[in-house]
Amino acid sequence: MNEQLKVIAKIAEVGKAVGGVPASGTNAHFNYAFQPWEEVRRAVKAACLEVGLWVTESMTECRVAGNKTTVQLEITYHADGESLTTTWYGEANDSQDKGGQKAATSALKYAWLKTFMLTDEDA
Repeated sequence: MNEQLKVIAKIAEVGKAVGGVPASGTNAHFNYAFQPWEEVRRAVKAACLEVGLWVTESMTECRVAGNKTTVQLEITYHADGESLTTTWYGEANDSQDKGGQKAATSALKYAWLKTFMLTDEDA
């Protein structure tokens, strides 16, 4: 684990730099607020560039069952010659041509919210 301390420190820096992403999206059908992907992506990208953390992801599994698509992503964080890989899952209620992309976006969004400990308020 010691060989990943620089990456872990950069992850903490990103979380501190972003703090929170407002829950400015609204799901009218189920009546709840959420953090839109574009706002999460924009905030995380800017902070990663600022602190020197690079993120890559690879879809290692994609399954369609009925009208649901599920994916497995390996997300790797790179900094100062070190890397740390995590696995996340996502799903979409879509079995058509965009199902995999929707599920991958969901997996990456929630991976970042959890990895960088992003609240829906300024932290």
